[in-house]
Amino acid sequence: MLLKTTVKKGVGYLLYEFANGEGKDERQFPFDYDMTQQMLAGNVPNDIKVDFFERLDKEGITYDQFLNRITPLSGGYSFSPDHAGIIDSINKHIDVVASANWVQFFIGGASVKYSPSSDPDWIIVELSNGTSRNSLLLHIGENYDRDGSGNNKPLSTIKQYFKFKLKVR
Repeated sequence: MLLKTTVKKGVGYLLYEFANGEGKDERQFPFDYDMTQQMLAGNVPNDIKVDFFERLDKEGITYDQFLNRITPLSGGYSFSPDHAGIIDSINKHIDVVASANWVQFFIGGASVKYSPSSDPDWIIVELSNGTSRNSLLLHIGENYDRDGSGNNKPLSTIKQYFKFKLKVR
């Protein structure tokens, strides 16, 4: 329940599990969780929508062709300097700190999978991110994988998944 309704404590709990190697290897955050709502605050939905249309262009397909896809279309939400560029990353970090958005700061960038929705003009989006040793150490350390035991090496990677629908047209 803590991860569903209390964002600040939820992020603290995830940080505790990460630091100690405890807890689940993966966490799912549906749309009705406050964690997901905070992840989608501010300009994030627009950034995701822009990435979606850039991916369509890169694949050389139209939105209508996308609706017939069986496999998800891969994309990304950039946040860290090595993905977003230094200026964009600094601006995003400043925006997150200014708005005290704990979830966006904790998650940072994410991989994205786009799937068609049965609702017209909407897509299904799944953001995924691994809280990892490499990210904590500013992309210079190696990661430690988890083994499903719930008792892993401290700083072993925990994956978060956020799933929601996004209106794109």
